[in-house]
Parts: sequence; C-alpha cells; structure tokens
Amino acid sequence: MGIDICEYSFTEPCIQYLQSAFPQHEFVKGPSHRHLETYLCKSSFDANHVDGDHHISIVIFEARLLSQYVSENAHVIFDDWDCEGVQELMIQGKGGQAWN
Repeated sequence: MGIDICEYSFTEPCIQYLQSAFPQHEFVKGPSHRHLETYLCKSSFDANHVDGDHHISIVIFEARLLSQYVSENAHVIFDDWDCEGVQELMIQGKGGQAWN
C-alpha cells in the first residue's frame, strides 16, 4: 500500500510500474497524514517507510499512528531525517540525544 501526494512528474509512472509488478499494491493519492489511518487499520506491518510531511506536528502524528499498527519487531524508516521536524522526533524518541 502506498500513499503519495504525487508532487513530482515521475511519481505516477513509478506507481504504475509498481502496480504492474505487484497487482495487489494499493495506491492512494494525497497527503499521508489524511489517509494513513484509514489504511493502517486493515492490517499490521513488519516494515514501513515514511516520506511524509516534515512539520514536527505531522511527523509526531504519523509516528504515533504507525506505532499502533506495526508488529512488535517492525522497522519504521523515516525519510529526510535531517529535516527539522523529522530530526526533532528522532531526538525526542532517543531521550534527547541526536541519532546518528
């Protein structure tokens, strides 16, 4: 399952390729923080890659939401960790110490 705002011209052709290679792949066009909860409740995940909004309130919202649906030993990968909002979450999540 994928959610993307499709801001770039290459995104939709990539989605079309993924859907042809993985017919069960579901795609939603739009901001992840508006659609994530609807699709997360369908199942749990072992891995999740988040390349969402970089504002701290949205990053925290998505992280808390994901934590409810990922399996116990899941991996959650946040893209753009050097952006202020994502980095702030990483610092808060590690007891105030920056992640390397």
